[in-house]
Formats: sequence, C-alpha cells, structure tokens
Amino acid sequence: MIEGIHLALTFLRRRREQTRRLAPVDPVCLAFRCCRRPRENEGMYCLQAVVATEPVLLELAVAGAEARIVPLGQHLSLLPMTDALFDAVTVAGAAELAGFCKAPAGLGRVLAACSATGPVAYIEADYFGGTGTQSAQVWDEGRVVLGPVHLAEGEPWPAIGTPISQALRRLGAAKGAHVDEFDAVGLGRHRNTDRWLSPTS
Repeated sequence: MIEGIHLALTFLRRRREQTRRLAPVDPVCLAFRCCRRPRENEGMYCLQAVVATEPVLLELAVAGAEARIVPLGQHLSLLPMTDALFDAVTVAGAAELAGFCKAPAGLGRVLAACSATGPVAYIEADYFGGTGTQSAQVWDEGRVVLGPVHLAEGEPWPAIGTPISQALRRLGAAKGAHVDEFDAVGLGRHRNTDRWLSPTS
C-alpha cells in the first residue's frame, strides 16, 4: 500500500515537471523576467531608465540610495528603473504606458509634470544574442512629444534611428562621430539596469 502511494506521487511529480517544461511562455513575461534578473553577459543588453538633465531627474529621485542619478555624455543623466524606484513611483489604479516592460503605473503623469523643467524620456531595451526590442517615449512642457515608439524583435532599424536614439535626439543629444546617439551618450557602458547602480558607474 505504502509502495503504491509512493509510486503514484512520483508519477504525479514527473507529470507536473513535464507540464511546466511544455507550458507556453508569454514572450512579454519572459522579457520582464529577463529584465528583473539581469546578468552581465556579452550577448545580452537590458535597460529600463529615465533619461534627462540632472535637474529634471532630481524630482524623481525619491527612493533613497536605490534612486541613483548617473551622469551620461552631452549633459544628460540616467535614472535606472530599479525595483525600489518602481515601487516608489507607482500610483495604484493610474494609467500604464502602452508597450513597455517595466514602466510603473502613473509614470506618464509623473514624467509629464517633471517635463515642465525640461524634456525627459523613458527608455527600455532588451537584447540577447543581437536580437531584441527597444521602446521610448519623450515628454516636454507637460505633454508627449515623441512616441511611444517601439522596435519589435527582428524589425529593421528605421532610417531615422532606433527609438532610444530618437528619444535622445529630442533631449538634445547629437551622434557626432559615433554610430548613433545611443553610443554618443554612453548607454553601452553597462549591459543591464542594476550595473548602473555601481559606485564606479
């Protein structure tokens, strides 16, 4: 009798494990998990952040040490969208930004208010092995002036630039001798969001 129960439980455990392996995975959820648990890897790039000049970002730095403003090139700075900042900015029941992986509810309203000080962008990128997605949106003087702009996986880069490069251009960045505005301001310095929190950033 005990042996029969043991065999039945073993069979059920194996069936449950097989079901988990075969269960379909929502690609959006998969990207979100990738972004929340990033690893430093040459084949991967994952970033969610707010970009603007430092005075604009100071209005968003409300989550203590986790809300760290990092200088970029061309007088711009970056505020990584960490879990702590996500929780601090989230407004329950507020509208969400369409098509973004880790934009807290109510972020659009907050960035619109901050843009009274100067233009501000929210950007996301998720790449692995050279393929992935990009999204960006820009606010200025209280309203959306770009986007949301999305680049889907496998979609060719538009002639006017990727969503992030377009957003940086609206913030005043110029590519100069670099490949694009993304490269010009130094967004390739780290390959995942949490790495921007390092004291050596």
